[in-house]
Amino acid sequence: MINTYNESNLHKTLKILYAQKHNGTTEIPFKNFIADIIDEKGNIIEIQTGAPSRLKEKVRVALENKTEITIVHPVALEKIIETYDENKKLVSKRKSPKRCSVYSALDGLTGLAPFLSDRKFTVIFLEVIICEQRIKTAEPVQLKNKSRHFKKAWYKTGKKLLEIKGENVFNGKKSWLSLIPHELLKGEFSSKDVREKLDKASSSYANVLLWLLFHGGLINFIRTEGRFKIYSIKK
Repeated sequence: MINTYNESNLHKTLKILYAQKHNGTTEIPFKNFIADIIDEKGNIIEIQTGAPSRLKEKVRVALENKTEITIVHPVALEKIIETYDENKKLVSKRKSPKRCSVYSALDGLTGLAPFLSDRKFTVIFLEVIICEQRIKTAEPVQLKNKSRHFKKAWYKTGKKLLEIKGENVFNGKKSWLSLIPHELLKGEFSSKDVREKLDKASSSYANVLLWLLFHGGLINFIRTEGRFKIYSIKK
């Protein structure tokens, strides 16, 4: 869809793209917050490159006011890391071994569990290829927000969108339940069952998936068998 988009800020780039796509206006006041985009129908679109749960209050306010709200969350299928020296000269370029997916993004969604079944609430997991830009430092450094457990000899300066590969749209009960392997939906299942049916890369997220669906009111807890909780789909 896009070969390259030379914006230094991933959030800004996606905001422009989605505003254009939905004939929307950016940075519009709505109740007690500023919406990233309000489209031509008056619906809200929020671009969230960090954990979507940070938008819990915005989602709550929008839904209480009967307004549709969509969160667009980029999921990096592939990440290119460019490292520059302090004179902004490129010193290395490599692919990160880390690959993200819809399942790996679920951890950042737990705060929004109460809204999953609301048809006015949509999450778009946007599959992307991005470039992360870093500056190499002479000595290991801490970040300004003190978030590093160990100092490193580089810091990030931004992310750039290289390509959009596709959208995974989740809206309403049926779409969220599609994350559970189809053959398990008619009976009872545990996290072990889900883990065994998912591919290797996704299987480690079985527990957070079931936690999210349970707290979203989409599955029932039946009983405990040994170390595992048993669930079924809520009718």
